[in-house]
Amino acid sequence: MLHDATGNRLFKKVDIKIVFPDKTLAVKAMHQHAPAKQGFSGDNIDEMLMNVADQLDKLYPWWSFKMVELTPLGRTARYNFVCTGFNKDFKMPTPSEVPSADKTPEAAKAV
Repeated sequence: MLHDATGNRLFKKVDIKIVFPDKTLAVKAMHQHAPAKQGFSGDNIDEMLMNVADQLDKLYPWWSFKMVELTPLGRTARYNFVCTGFNKDFKMPTPSEVPSADKTPEAAKAV
C-alpha cells in the first residue's frame, strides 16, 4: 500500500462515473492514473471531485447530482455522481437573456 511521508494512504488510480437519468445520456466514466511511484492523496481526490462537480453545474444546470463514495478496490478510489432529479432553482433563460447571433461582436464587425 502506498503512503505519503505522514502515513496517509495514497491511491494509484481514481475512477469517477457520472450516471444520468434513464434513457437520456450514457454513463460517462473518467479514469485518472498517478505517475510511477506516486499516488493521489485525499486533497488531490477532493480537487478532482470539485472540478467534476463544477463542470456538471456548468454543463447540466437543470439537473442535480449527488456524489457517492464507493468502497475502494485495492489501490483504486471510486466515486459516482448520480443524477437525483431536476434542479428546482434552475430557471430557463428568457429570449431576451439569450444572445442572438445578430448582436455578437463578430456580427457587428462583419457589417
